[in-house]
Amino acid sequence: GVTYTMTVELNSVVSTVVLFLVIFGLMFLNTLRQIHLTSPIALLRSENAGEKPPRANWIFALLGLVGIAICMPIYQLSVNYVDSGVVAVLFSCNPVFVTFLAFLFLGEAIRGRHIAALVLEVLGTVAIINPFETRLDPFGVVLALAATILFAIYGVMGKKKVAQFGGS
Repeated sequence: GVTYTMTVELNSVVSTVVLFLVIFGLMFLNTLRQIHLTSPIALLRSENAGEKPPRANWIFALLGLVGIAICMPIYQLSVNYVDSGVVAVLFSCNPVFVTFLAFLFLGEAIRGRHIAALVLEVLGTVAIINPFETRLDPFGVVLALAATILFAIYGVMGKKKVAQFGGS
């Protein structure tokens, strides 16, 4: 057989570490600059100056909880049961769920071109994953789809709430 060896030179490691320290140091300094410009202490005291905080902060907090704190760990957990490529392809089916949720919650129309696109997406997903040739753990697939649906809920309900506050 063929024997392969790999060597890593200390100089390369040191250069990489220094480069990343410089990059993250610059990012840190930029963050401090942005904090200084926004003056968070003044924002905290602004409530005393007559400004009222938005009443629906809890709704956005709940959406963030669903979309980030719950959805993403489920997504990561699904990778323990199903290949990460399969999970990524399943998660890319997000528009399928967004279309139906937008119809239900936002009253957005589903036209023929939407249905055609959704059918193509599902067929493409099946072709890429090839479930007839690939061994899939059903629990991992359910987790991946749950993460996808939660992320779709996060997106659609976020759009609905942002629109109520004058956003687009």
